[in-house]
Amino acid sequence: MSPLRKHAYVQFYVLLLALIAYISFCVIFLFVFPNLYFVSDFNIRLSSLVVETTVFISLLYSILSRRIKLGVFWVCITIAIGCFLIGNFISAFQVLNVELPIQNFNISDVFLLFFLFFFLFAFFYKIMMECNKWEKAYLICDLCIVVTAIFTLEWYLFNKPSANILFLSIGDVFLSFIFPIIDLLLLLLGVTLIFRPAIFNAKIKLFIFILVLTGLAITDYLYFYLQDDLSERSVIFLRCLYRVLLLFIAIAATIPKDASFKRNYFIINPTFGEKLLGIFPYLAVAVLIGFTLKEQTSSATLITGNCIAFVFVLIRHTIVRMQNKELTKTLKVFNNQLEQTVSQRTRDLINKSNDLVKNQERFKSLYEYHPDPILTIDSNGIVLNINQAGSMLLGKESTALIGK
Repeated sequence: MSPLRKHAYVQFYVLLLALIAYISFCVIFLFVFPNLYFVSDFNIRLSSLVVETTVFISLLYSILSRRIKLGVFWVCITIAIGCFLIGNFISAFQVLNVELPIQNFNISDVFLLFFLFFFLFAFFYKIMMECNKWEKAYLICDLCIVVTAIFTLEWYLFNKPSANILFLSIGDVFLSFIFPIIDLLLLLLGVTLIFRPAIFNAKIKLFIFILVLTGLAITDYLYFYLQDDLSERSVIFLRCLYRVLLLFIAIAATIPKDASFKRNYFIINPTFGEKLLGIFPYLAVAVLIGFTLKEQTSSATLITGNCIAFVFVLIRHTIVRMQNKELTKTLKVFNNQLEQTVSQRTRDLINKSNDLVKNQERFKSLYEYHPDPILTIDSNGIVLNINQAGSMLLGKESTALIGK
């Protein structure tokens, strides 16, 4: 075993031990001994910083040791973890008290926004690189349709249905719109990975990233909407769960490229998955329209959401028409090329057939009128064929000689 592979195994087991230790720490001090003085906000933040630093250093080591490719995906993931670490460090120790001109928005929220943006961009870029131009267009359009439908329902159910975004502060816009939309996109990308399993070399990597994307999105949603209704221990548990998912990212980076996992595997049947992906946008719009009809309201939120979703549906149908036109043109070109190829091959076969007939006639003429007598006799001495010179030599017609 090479030294590099040994270091990779050591790194993997160190991260695994860190994961087990952190989970044990959270479970013991949150649920087994919840009344101990050790469970405080500062100590939880400090332990979280240790985990985040471990993840960040592990990713840097994996890149520098070339365990993972120095590409856009892993660079964005590493930058995202770095932003998350800086934001939590500022929040824990209050080292950078900068007042932003945005209400309800502080400097740590800026770094959290950077974390979500880079994390989202990394997976979006990874998926887009595996798609052709039409798949890219469909993916973007479908995400817009589903996000619009779900976010409209979410805003109507969990916020003020009559609230107008034009009258909200910039901080409220970020907290009420930008963060939930990014979380929703992370959740949808996690679902998309189920139908695109060939993006990652190892199957275990795929499962880890599906878990991370869906887990981060759901944890963010629970923390964002239910933190006022949950107990303090439950909120701390959600924050600890967030760091556990980050540790899984570092573990995924230690899995080698040549791991003994096949690339051509499928979680579900690819054909069924492709059809299911095409149904999701229309299903989301159908749910939105059905909910709007059920409410029987003139809420600006629902009306605006339906209009935006309908626009994206029209765009999707326009993309379908454009693709069909291109496929029709491609099919016409292919048919013309096929027709020309068939015609050329037919002409070649006719020419070869004519040449063969000419050669046969030429050979027959040469055989028949050869100046020397030519006889073809089998092993029993029976004449099979005789030319004109042979008939003259024997003084008999060829028909009288053949077969005797």
